[in-house]
Amino acid sequence: MTARRPIISVLITLSLCGCSTSMGDEGQFSREDIKRAMGNVTDEDLVPRYRTIYTPDTVELEEIGILLNKMNIDQSECIIILANSCPDIKANYNNYLLDSYKTLSLKNDRLVYLDIGNFAQFIVWKFKSNETACFDRFFESAEVLLSNGDRSTQELIVVGLFEGIQNVGGWHNVDYYKGFDRWLRPQSKKAWDDLIEDWEGIKND
Repeated sequence: MTARRPIISVLITLSLCGCSTSMGDEGQFSREDIKRAMGNVTDEDLVPRYRTIYTPDTVELEEIGILLNKMNIDQSECIIILANSCPDIKANYNNYLLDSYKTLSLKNDRLVYLDIGNFAQFIVWKFKSNETACFDRFFESAEVLLSNGDRSTQELIVVGLFEGIQNVGGWHNVDYYKGFDRWLRPQSKKAWDDLIEDWEGIKND
């Protein structure tokens, strides 16, 4: 039986790469569907295409300690926490917001799964570039969000972020089986491996 990815994570992957998003039978995407849609993807496709207005030395990180200690962290707070993991991520996310929404202000019409997909693509790009200095804090925050986030936030981390990294990474020859183990905390590692098992039928012990 052909393995299939959930619709939403594949739509994120395809939209980030600027690919066609027509679905196959049963409203699902098979591995072959994704491969046809992705076409000749290269690592150049990981590089952000939007204008660079903010750089790491021109952003100021927000204090997120209070948010991290909350229970039932919602999706908007989740995005704020991840964006403030380090200056590189904050600068990239600000540039993405200006390109996508023309503002840095939080709005109700945010497409949160596309927003989290931007983090996923950025993480894969930095991984491929061997620029991983901020990964420890980023994935530490992801672990807290799995523990303290509400249900929608937990799903956003697993389906949006982790599966997004695996999807994008898989098409850029990234070892997502073991390559991120040094940064994944226990709950994150379990969720990460469960995705691989669900998708590929492989136990990633």
